[in-house]
Amino acid sequence: MAQLEIIAKSKHVVQITLPEGKELAAALMRFQEYYESQHPDIKGKIFTVGYLKSKGASPKKNINLYCGGTNIDALWGGYNFPDYVLEPFIKGLFDPLTPVEQDIVEALRYRQDKFYVIGISKDYEVAIDHEECHALYYLSDEYRKAVQNTLNKIDLTNFNKMLKSWGYAEDVLIDECHAYISADYDWIFSDNEKDVKKYKIAIPKHIHTKLRALKEKYKKSL
Repeated sequence: MAQLEIIAKSKHVVQITLPEGKELAAALMRFQEYYESQHPDIKGKIFTVGYLKSKGASPKKNINLYCGGTNIDALWGGYNFPDYVLEPFIKGLFDPLTPVEQDIVEALRYRQDKFYVIGISKDYEVAIDHEECHALYYLSDEYRKAVQNTLNKIDLTNFNKMLKSWGYAEDVLIDECHAYISADYDWIFSDNEKDVKKYKIAIPKHIHTKLRALKEKYKKSL
């Protein structure tokens, strides 16, 4: 795929960049959905691009689903997944790979260290902050524990319900809560008024401030 960039953003973080969200979705949707799909026949399973698309269009703009009929969501600008997600792709279980999937697999197949992959489109580079939060959560045990201790101080029941309505799987909710509250606190309340009201979202500002401080403290470990 033209203009595909795969760089070492840091020692343990790989950044994949493409110009537009639609291109990024086409490149990473199978890795991402294998990792965290809400669909039990997709998450952790082997599936074709066509089968993923057959799940239908997303009911919410910018939802965390990357397929829909013949259209891939062009507005979702950030992706992330841990190193082990690559294993079935490397082993050839997702045969055939698309050309861009093949490029990604060949670039990363020989790494032996623990690492994290983030994907960013150049038309939505603001997503880097959010995706870096995910990388830290996976790579740093101390950061993850500190984040969990911080979030345990508030009730996330309604926030989790909102995230599930956006398409997130149960087992990534805490990670997503922390990334959204840390990197996207203002966006949550300014751009999602309907959902904030529906789910009665109330996250104290000091929790956001604490999570930002933790990211600054631990980001060197990336």
